Amino acid sequence: MSVVTRTGTTCAFDQRERHAPVPHAPGGQQICPPRGLSPAVLKRIALLPQRDRAIVELTLRSHLSRSGIGRALGMSPGQVSRRLRVLYARLHDPLVVALADDRCPLSREFRQLGIEHYLLGLRVRQLSETHRLPPGEVRRMLAYLRGWQKGLGAGMRT
Repeated sequence: MSVVTRTGTTCAFDQRERHAPVPHAPGGQQICPPRGLSPAVLKRIALLPQRDRAIVELTLRSHLSRSGIGRALGMSPGQVSRRLRVLYARLHDPLVVALADDRCPLSREFRQLGIEHYLLGLRVRQLSETHRLPPGEVRRMLAYLRGWQKGLGAGMRT
């Protein structure tokens, strides 16, 4: 499945994971891959916009402080911390995890819309314009996705 990123480019889940560039620290040195991260998390990180991906990768793969990351990206340490909190919540949202899973039974259109909204943070109006759908239809599809995810969770608890 391919996903349209926030910058407007399309990219396949599998392609981004395998061909992701090796990240570099601000000094130009290569950053070691993080230990303990599953390929599924790395796949979701690869879908983030470039700036957000840089924040997460610098946090996970380098030994830079929040202020060091902020200096490298032109942000304050507080902005880095707040952005990380939002990004971690999105990356670990059970719905995003289910949508990014290769075994997800939903149609390509539902998965695309869900990733764009729940991971990338695109609003209903932006999704409506991008996908040429009425805003009400986009809202209905997003509500369906949340209900589908709740049904998955309920089925696991019984």
